[in-house]
Amino acid sequence: MSINIYATDTRYISLNYGESFRVANNPIDIILRSRNNNGRDYYIEVIAKHRNGIDIMGEQIYTVDVNRIPIDKEYFEKIYDDLLRLDFNELIRANDNRGIIVDGNIVVLNFGTPQNNMRIYLRSPNLRPEEQKTTYVVAIIQELFEKAGLHGWFN
Repeated sequence: MSINIYATDTRYISLNYGESFRVANNPIDIILRSRNNNGRDYYIEVIAKHRNGIDIMGEQIYTVDVNRIPIDKEYFEKIYDDLLRLDFNELIRANDNRGIIVDGNIVVLNFGTPQNNMRIYLRSPNLRPEEQKTTYVVAIIQELFEKAGLHGWFN
Protein backbone atom coordinates (compact mmCIF):
# COMPACT_ATOMS: atom_id res chain seq x y z
CA MET A 1 0.00 0.00 0.00
CA SER A 2 1.23 3.48 -0.70
CA ILE A 3 -0.11 6.60 0.89
CA ASN A 4 1.22 9.78 -0.68
CA ILE A 5 0.27 13.22 0.59
CA TYR A 6 1.37 16.22 -1.48
CA ALA A 7 0.76 19.83 -0.46
CA THR A 8 1.27 22.87 -2.66
CA ASP A 9 3.38 20.68 -4.94
CA THR A 10 6.35 20.60 -2.56
CA ARG A 11 5.81 18.72 0.70
CA TYR A 12 4.51 15.19 0.58
CA ILE A 13 3.83 12.14 2.73
CA SER A 14 3.70 8.63 1.37
CA LEU A 15 2.86 5.41 3.11
CA ASN A 16 3.54 2.24 1.16
CA TYR A 17 1.86 -0.84 2.58
CA GLY A 18 2.41 -4.44 1.55
CA GLU A 19 0.96 -7.58 3.06
CA SER A 20 1.66 -11.27 2.63
CA PHE A 21 0.81 -12.77 -0.76
CA ARG A 22 -2.14 -14.61 0.79
CA VAL A 23 -4.04 -11.29 0.92
CA ALA A 24 -5.95 -10.69 -2.33
CA ASN A 25 -6.07 -6.86 -2.23
CA ASN A 26 -2.37 -6.18 -2.03
CA PRO A 27 -0.67 -3.80 -2.43
CA ILE A 28 -2.80 -0.69 -2.00
CA ASP A 29 -1.64 2.83 -2.85
CA ILE A 30 -3.24 5.77 -1.05
CA ILE A 31 -2.15 9.14 -2.38
CA LEU A 32 -3.05 12.39 -0.61
CA ARG A 33 -2.16 15.53 -2.51
CA SER A 34 -3.05 18.99 -3.69
CA ARG A 35 -3.82 19.91 -7.27
CA ASN A 36 -1.92 22.77 -8.94
CA ASN A 37 -4.24 25.49 -7.68
CA ASN A 38 -2.29 26.95 -4.76
CA GLY A 39 -3.15 24.03 -2.50
CA ARG A 40 -6.88 24.68 -2.34
CA ASP A 41 -8.02 21.27 -3.59
CA TYR A 42 -6.71 18.36 -1.51
CA TYR A 43 -7.73 14.75 -2.00
CA ILE A 44 -6.88 11.15 -1.22
CA GLU A 45 -6.55 8.79 -4.15
CA VAL A 46 -6.90 5.11 -3.24
CA ILE A 47 -5.45 2.68 -5.77
CA ALA A 48 -6.16 -0.96 -4.93
CA LYS A 49 -4.65 -3.85 -6.84
CA HIS A 50 -6.69 -7.05 -6.74
CA ARG A 51 -4.98 -10.35 -7.49
CA ASN A 52 -6.84 -12.34 -10.13
CA GLY A 53 -4.48 -15.25 -10.49
CA ILE A 54 -1.32 -16.06 -12.42
CA ASP A 55 -0.78 -15.77 -16.16
CA ILE A 56 0.84 -18.34 -18.44
CA MET A 57 4.31 -16.90 -17.68
CA GLY A 58 3.80 -17.25 -13.91
CA GLU A 59 3.25 -13.51 -13.30
CA GLN A 60 0.50 -12.17 -11.04
CA ILE A 61 -2.56 -10.78 -12.85
CA TYR A 62 -4.09 -7.67 -11.24
CA THR A 63 -7.12 -5.47 -11.76
CA VAL A 64 -6.88 -1.94 -10.41
CA ASP A 65 -9.57 0.17 -8.70
CA VAL A 66 -9.12 3.92 -8.19
CA ASN A 67 -11.18 6.05 -5.80
CA ARG A 68 -10.77 9.77 -4.99
CA ILE A 69 -11.83 11.32 -1.63
CA PRO A 70 -11.65 15.10 -0.91
CA ILE A 71 -9.74 16.27 2.18
CA ASP A 72 -8.82 19.72 3.50
CA LYS A 73 -5.47 21.41 3.99
CA GLU A 74 -5.81 21.20 7.78
CA TYR A 75 -5.90 17.40 7.59
CA PHE A 76 -2.70 17.33 5.53
CA GLU A 77 -0.99 19.70 7.99
CA LYS A 78 -2.08 17.59 10.97
CA ILE A 79 -0.66 14.35 9.52
CA TYR A 80 2.55 16.11 8.43
CA ASP A 81 3.03 17.60 11.91
CA ASP A 82 2.30 14.22 13.55
CA LEU A 83 5.06 12.64 11.46
CA LEU A 84 7.50 15.39 12.40
CA ARG A 85 6.85 14.52 16.07
CA LEU A 86 8.03 10.91 15.66
CA ASP A 87 11.01 9.99 17.82
CA PHE A 88 13.28 8.47 15.17
CA ASN A 89 16.04 7.74 17.68
CA GLU A 90 13.62 5.69 19.80
CA LEU A 91 12.25 3.84 16.73
CA ILE A 92 15.75 2.88 15.56
CA ARG A 93 17.05 1.81 18.96
CA ALA A 94 13.95 -0.27 19.76
CA ASN A 95 14.33 -2.20 16.51
CA ASP A 96 18.14 -2.54 16.32
CA ASN A 97 18.30 -6.20 17.31
CA ARG A 98 14.85 -7.27 16.23
CA GLY A 99 14.67 -10.77 14.81
CA ILE A 100 13.63 -11.54 11.27
CA ILE A 101 9.88 -11.61 10.65
CA VAL A 102 9.00 -13.87 7.73
CA ASP A 103 5.30 -13.02 7.54
CA GLY A 104 3.30 -9.91 8.25
CA ASN A 105 3.22 -6.47 6.68
CA ILE A 106 5.73 -3.88 5.55
CA VAL A 107 5.16 -0.16 5.98
CA VAL A 108 7.39 2.44 4.36
CA LEU A 109 6.75 6.05 5.41
CA ASN A 110 8.39 8.79 3.37
CA PHE A 111 7.79 12.50 3.90
CA GLY A 112 9.35 15.90 3.36
CA THR A 113 10.16 17.61 0.09
CA PRO A 114 11.66 16.06 -3.04
CA GLN A 115 15.04 17.51 -2.02
CA ASN A 116 14.91 16.76 1.74
CA ASN A 117 12.93 13.82 3.02
CA MET A 118 12.85 11.07 5.61
CA ARG A 119 12.13 7.40 4.95
CA ILE A 120 11.12 4.89 7.61
CA TYR A 121 10.91 1.18 6.78
CA LEU A 122 8.94 -0.78 9.39
CA ARG A 123 8.31 -4.52 9.48
CA SER A 124 4.92 -5.30 11.09
CA PRO A 125 4.85 -2.13 13.23
CA ASN A 126 1.49 -3.23 14.68
CA LEU A 127 3.07 -6.40 16.15
CA ARG A 128 3.98 -5.65 19.78
CA PRO A 129 3.97 -1.85 19.23
CA GLU A 130 4.95 -1.08 22.85
CA GLU A 131 8.11 -3.17 22.50
CA GLN A 132 8.94 -1.70 19.07
CA LYS A 133 8.07 1.85 20.20
CA THR A 134 5.70 2.13 17.22
CA THR A 135 2.47 2.94 19.10
CA TYR A 136 2.43 6.57 17.84
CA VAL A 137 3.29 5.70 14.24
CA VAL A 138 0.71 2.89 14.23
CA ALA A 139 -1.94 5.44 15.30
CA ILE A 140 -0.97 7.65 12.32
CA ILE A 141 -1.14 4.69 9.93
CA GLN A 142 -4.54 3.62 11.28
CA GLU A 143 -5.87 7.17 10.89
CA LEU A 144 -4.75 7.27 7.25
CA PHE A 145 -6.40 3.91 6.56
CA GLU A 146 -9.66 5.13 8.13
CA LYS A 147 -9.59 8.42 6.18
CA ALA A 148 -9.02 6.43 2.97
CA GLY A 149 -12.12 4.32 3.71
CA LEU A 150 -10.12 1.17 4.52
CA HIS A 151 -11.68 0.47 7.91
CA GLY A 152 -10.07 -2.45 9.68
CA TRP A 153 -7.39 -3.08 7.04
CA PHE A 154 -4.52 -2.18 9.35
CA ASN A 155 -4.97 -3.73 12.80
